[in-house]
Amino acid sequence: MSEGSISGDGASFIKHGGVKTTVSRTAQDAEQVTDKDGPFDSNAVAALDRTRSTFSAWTIIKFLWDLLFAAPPICFLVYASLVYTNDAKPIDVEPVPRLEKVSKWMPTIFPIVFAAITGNLLKAIASWKLERGISVLSLEFLLSSRTVFSTVTTPFAIRMVNWATPFLIILWALSPIGGLSDH
Repeated sequence: MSEGSISGDGASFIKHGGVKTTVSRTAQDAEQVTDKDGPFDSNAVAALDRTRSTFSAWTIIKFLWDLLFAAPPICFLVYASLVYTNDAKPIDVEPVPRLEKVSKWMPTIFPIVFAAITGNLLKAIASWKLERGISVLSLEFLLSSRTVFSTVTTPFAIRMVNWATPFLIILWALSPIGGLSDH
């Protein structure tokens, strides 16, 4: 398999041995999957079909998982607003002692939460771009940049630097900055 691309209408093509193959991702077009030598096996087409049910068990679990990932940033914002509103208060007046105790955990918690959220964000961006059209190499780059180390090493591994490289490095650089902001 030499090259492929996903277009905005959900169809993709794969070049294999000089033959261009069109693969449709919708159930209505399942019978229209063609090759130079004729139609594909319908079981293979069904495996490519990824239609989503609005209220399936997986959708509900995914929604709850997303809510779980939304809770820590909200807690960080609430903490920041409490610190801001209690600025210039004496250290022994409540809630300043509690905020000080919480601040001792922030440098540990923030980078972990940031990495989890950023990794999921990059996966979601890759999925969104896949639905709208993205080259296979760019998709590989996005999915391979889900950690700090892999963001730095991926351009060397795939021998490609694109517009997203500096943005991803800056994005991952925010994690240690946010973790150290409480000191």
